[in-house]
Amino acid sequence: MKISKSKTTLFILCAMLMCNLAFAQKKKIEEVNGNVMVDGNPYAKLVKTNAELFSNNFSFQNLSGVELIYLQYHTRERQTRNEKTGKWETHSYPYYVVNFIKSGASVMLSEGTLGEKGAMKIVVENNLIKDEAIDPVAEERYVRVNNGKGAAPKNEVAINGEQISLDGKVIGKILPKSGQSESEGTMSFSIYNNSGEKVAEAEAPVVNPSEWNVKTMSDGKTTSILYESTGAYEKLCKWCVDKQYLK
Repeated sequence: MKISKSKTTLFILCAMLMCNLAFAQKKKIEEVNGNVMVDGNPYAKLVKTNAELFSNNFSFQNLSGVELIYLQYHTRERQTRNEKTGKWETHSYPYYVVNFIKSGASVMLSEGTLGEKGAMKIVVENNLIKDEAIDPVAEERYVRVNNGKGAAPKNEVAINGEQISLDGKVIGKILPKSGQSESEGTMSFSIYNNSGEKVAEAEAPVVNPSEWNVKTMSDGKTTSILYESTGAYEKLCKWCVDKQYLK
């Protein structure tokens, strides 16, 4: 099948246009005196720390010096069979993990070493930093596309009146234990889940408390945990959350 000269010319022009467009969109990335420069403009700070000989960890910070991303060097051992001797041999393989500091999300890169330029390209070409902070949309996409681990749950416990909230969602109640008052020298509380089931009872002395005495209903155990004067009730309930008694 013959292709007309006009069609051939049009195809060449389109190809040239696409190449020129790609070239125009390519960003110039370089490190200058500890700063990541993109097309000549300061984008972020870069701090390198030695991990091994010829290998570094890379800390990306905003221009005010707040760390946003940490690329950490790791190694792992793997056994392979030597084809000549037939024996199993252990070899060490390097890889990097991209850690997002605020959210706790991470991405494990494929095995291999990573230089300064490669580290900068990961951050810049994925548009991970925007307006001096991590762009949450870009972070989510990067983590999802690269099969990374999502943001770590914050597990922030708050108490509003009698309601217990975990990361803003009500998960139960904390109520003074009936039949006992602080005037008797002991503060006592019962903790319930959203189904109204009592999951724990806790008590501590009113004067100079140092520990909570916590009885968990599901297993009948009694545990002593540290009493902290700041956020005492929140930390008591967080202990119940962390130990999976309150969900």
